[in-house]
Amino acid sequence: TTATTNPWNNEDLVVEYEKRVEPFTSLFVRDMVDCLPPPRKLLDIGCGTGFTAERYAPTCVEGLTAVDASAAMVRRTQERVPKATCLVADGHDLSLKDADFDLAVAAFSVVFFRDPLLGLKQIFGKLA
Repeated sequence: TTATTNPWNNEDLVVEYEKRVEPFTSLFVRDMVDCLPPPRKLLDIGCGTGFTAERYAPTCVEGLTAVDASAAMVRRTQERVPKATCLVADGHDLSLKDADFDLAVAAFSVVFFRDPLLGLKQIFGKLA
């Protein structure tokens, strides 16, 4: 799905997602990530409105990259986390030069992948 035809690429949806969905999904992200050592270089796949990137940005001294298939979601993440490198990208094709992230988070995105196994292989390939 391209950013221009992506149903998630809608500014009104971003506002509603942040207000109604993020409070729920953030609970899971905290439980998943807070038990791990703080990331120094984070890859956030399906960054949505930027909760994960914003929460872990202070520890990411070597970089933080946030990607989402929705340009509207990427814009919101960039607003929340100016220091992040935010990209419109498909989780199946993570064409990133860096492949040395110490943590990759795809909290609620893999379930939307056309081919979850291919997406997970892409993600795994970006870890140090």
